[in-house]
Amino acid sequence: MERTGLLICIGLLGYFHGISAAALGAACSVDGDCTVPATTDTKCQDSVCRLLVTKSCTSNTDKCVANAECGTGSLCVCKTGYAASAANLCLASLGTTCAANADCDTTTVTGTLCDTYRSAPVCAIGAAATCTANTDKCVYGATCSTTCTCGTGYTATTNMCLASLGTACQATTGCATTVAGTVCDVSASTAICAIGAGSSCTGQTTKCVSGATCSTVGTLCSCNTGYKRLFDNTCYLCSGTAGVVASIALIFTLLGTAVF
Repeated sequence: MERTGLLICIGLLGYFHGISAAALGAACSVDGDCTVPATTDTKCQDSVCRLLVTKSCTSNTDKCVANAECGTGSLCVCKTGYAASAANLCLASLGTTCAANADCDTTTVTGTLCDTYRSAPVCAIGAAATCTANTDKCVYGATCSTTCTCGTGYTATTNMCLASLGTACQATTGCATTVAGTVCDVSASTAICAIGAGSSCTGQTTKCVSGATCSTVGTLCSCNTGYKRLFDNTCYLCSGTAGVVASIALIFTLLGTAVF
């Protein structure tokens, strides 16, 4: 019996020895792992223990939560373009880059969301939401008239404005899929939603991407002579010096990189 008790004690000591308080900047899995200086001051963010907004950062100036910095009074404060949430995190304000709705401050301005229909998503006011105090912050394709209203050629969908064929766009995600194969044709002089190369153009013979025509064979959008089909189903000019330069510029544009 004594031997059994001894083994149990040794086992418990080994178990508790393996549990340690994660310091700021240390790896973590859940908020409870971050106990230094205190769980009420910290957050496990991106698997690292960080200081919440309004908490003292005197000796940890680089340990604030994402989009915050150690500011006046040696307290973590949100950077310009971000607002503190009820959970003391920093959320993106209108016009600030985002990846999903959860990244945006939806409390300050009701109806705010991440406008992923733009080539570079930012937090914006959704369709049908009030915009009187932020007339230039509506989602792409909408204008402010007391509320954000989708313009001609756009349809309100999940509080954003989907572009129809022939309507200006910034990203394929912003084009309506009523016609299969529709893409945002950035190779056009003005980017518009059009039917991509290789897709059916039946009933929409003039809506193919720039550099393509609706073929009578199979009624598909086909790249014209001298043009090649790109990975996003647009057609690019590949002949002559001007064509090569334009093609390179287009590829970099699609990759989101400035070339000139």
